[in-house]
Amino acid sequence: MKKLLRKIVRILYPERCVFCDRILSKNERFLCRECSGKLKFIKDRTCIRCGRALHSRYEVLCHECASADYIFDEAFAPFKYTGDVKNSILNFKYKGRAQNALFYAKCIWKYGKARIKNWNPDIIIAVPIHASRLAERGYNQAELIAEELSRISGIVYEKNVISRTKKTQAQKGLGRFERRENMKSAFSYIYKNSLPKRILIIDDIFTTGSTVDAISAILKDNGAEKIYAVCAAVS
Repeated sequence: MKKLLRKIVRILYPERCVFCDRILSKNERFLCRECSGKLKFIKDRTCIRCGRALHSRYEVLCHECASADYIFDEAFAPFKYTGDVKNSILNFKYKGRAQNALFYAKCIWKYGKARIKNWNPDIIIAVPIHASRLAERGYNQAELIAEELSRISGIVYEKNVISRTKKTQAQKGLGRFERRENMKSAFSYIYKNSLPKRILIIDDIFTTGSTVDAISAILKDNGAEKIYAVCAAVS
């Protein structure tokens, strides 16, 4: 019965390539044959703080992290936010491609499994979105990735830890200072239990780190000691 239901779902809602949106054949998963060759993780040396690719073998911090006083401890992303990955995330975020969540969760785990295990987070949380945006999109893309990563990794996903209390201006196009100001008072702490010490935050894109940092400040104020972040892509 389950196999029949899966076949019906595939017919009604065929799987599409995460990058080009073509309908996939029976033997393809996530990416079509043409796009599978475009899948490229960040392979350069990366910033020890945010995971951006570094331009010099003498650097340990990227330019942004060298001049920023972050509250979160470490972060990484498997992809640069450019080209096919950028288009894919925009489709995921704004055009109903919720199925992309599993692809990005699997890529995060394949790329950063050892690092996440070394961090040893007690729980996973997702960057929340405002209720009005949730109503518009139908889902929170960061939450979908977090749920899938929880299933893959076995790390507990906690949904009601932080809520989005202010509908902020879209971060796109804002500089670092403007993004930080935009995030002030945007989140509230709603967790009813004792907060674990080591927390992994999931988001879709890491740009200046202002969103992750605003949440990290609240978590550390409420007893967390180490805050890590993983995003699908870093700009």
